Amino acid sequence: METGIITNCARCGQGIKNVFEFDGQSYGSECVQIVSGIKVWEMGDRRNVNEYIEFKVKRLSELEERAEKEKKDRDFYYSKNGWLIDYLMDKDNKRYYPASGMEIRIQEKGIFYSIAELLFTKEIEDISDRQFEIVADMWSKEFGGRAGSKKYDKAWDNFCDKCGIE
Repeated sequence: METGIITNCARCGQGIKNVFEFDGQSYGSECVQIVSGIKVWEMGDRRNVNEYIEFKVKRLSELEERAEKEKKDRDFYYSKNGWLIDYLMDKDNKRYYPASGMEIRIQEKGIFYSIAELLFTKEIEDISDRQFEIVADMWSKEFGGRAGSKKYDKAWDNFCDKCGIE
């Protein structure tokens, strides 16, 4: 009669079917967690703990590099587009006044928040034409006046100049 036992655990000596390798020795699933400190469910279908540790270290360094690159990109684009990002983020702040009378702002994620998030990763010229029109129209109405007026047209031109668009 075949038992299915492949080897014995190096820690407890019990016969094991599902073998996990750690530092050149064979362990069962519970003992490998005790010896290595790594949960078996984290490893997935891997059976060698040392390889899994190397994988985790490599993956962690890749994630850190990616996060560092994203932070540099965000800082770079914020240095260029920060004035517009701050303006758009402020537009999605909802203000309300509770019984105390103090102004409280709540950041909601609306269209302006979405455009501001895009500007953390793209140039102003790279956003869609419709998004640019919405932002330029809002800017022009706020700083110029009613649509079609001379002040509105001047504010639109000023916005385009500030963005570096002809």
